[in-house]
Amino acid sequence: MNPLIRLPEHALLWDKIQSAMNLKRMPQALLLMGPRHVRVAEFARRLVWELLCQGEENSCGQCAACHLLKAGNHPDFLDVFPDTKGGLIKIDQIRALQEEVYLSPSCGNCRVILIDPADKMNEACANALLKILEEPPEAVYFILVVEHFGTLPATIMSRCNQMVFPDNILSSSNYLTLGEHYPPESARGQLLIKQHVFIHQLCELFAKKTSPCTVAALWIADNDFTDLMWFLYLITAQAIQLQLLRQSSSAEPNHLLSFSKLLHPVVLLNQLDVLNAALKKLQRNISLNETLVLENILMGYQCERE
Repeated sequence: MNPLIRLPEHALLWDKIQSAMNLKRMPQALLLMGPRHVRVAEFARRLVWELLCQGEENSCGQCAACHLLKAGNHPDFLDVFPDTKGGLIKIDQIRALQEEVYLSPSCGNCRVILIDPADKMNEACANALLKILEEPPEAVYFILVVEHFGTLPATIMSRCNQMVFPDNILSSSNYLTLGEHYPPESARGQLLIKQHVFIHQLCELFAKKTSPCTVAALWIADNDFTDLMWFLYLITAQAIQLQLLRQSSSAEPNHLLSFSKLLHPVVLLNQLDVLNAALKKLQRNISLNETLVLENILMGYQCERE
């Protein structure tokens, strides 16, 4: 996504940010909280441009700072994120940050640190960051992005101004419509685009034409584990919706209708509980044997209808 574009659904939040910037009251530590499908990450990166742009209008796209941001080498922008798919932010990254933040801006009036996702910091990382946030250097702005309340220590949250992105997108009739709010090139967007492949494999799993071990190995090799748990949660929730409310339409994919008829609602509800438990552990950065967890979950889709 072009970071120069403001999304219409963020208009009210942008008004608050713009007002703070105009009054010279922009908080040095800002915590942005909301699910990924409301595009919090896009908001955060647009804010980076707003803060670093040196043009007459914010995010002009033409000044030297904007060109450096486009090239990905602006010296006053520090982008902190896990260096492996599904991994954690490492303590070495925060220690390096402790040295960087006290340097003077190289080509502007401020420095900006983006930590996304901030809930991928372990306790040691959070404590190291807290030392900086307790007495932040002048002209340094911290932007932290998280999906859920409670995934950061209270000490970190108390030192940040919090901006909550409301989740008013989800349709009550089709959980998979969430996919429409992810860019097609994103990991979750790709999962929704290929949903028919995954659901077909779940149907084959139920029919004992393949094994949980085979499917788990295939899925984990190509996808982030957290994204897989999220995706399976949506599929299972939608299958329950179709069974219990008997709601369907001509637009409902045939593969999803077929899958929803295979398992008893009680089995699907149990699967939902298991998936929810795994997601909560991931939110708290609890280490899991991903392959074993996924194999056990997939075994649950082999239960016979009662």
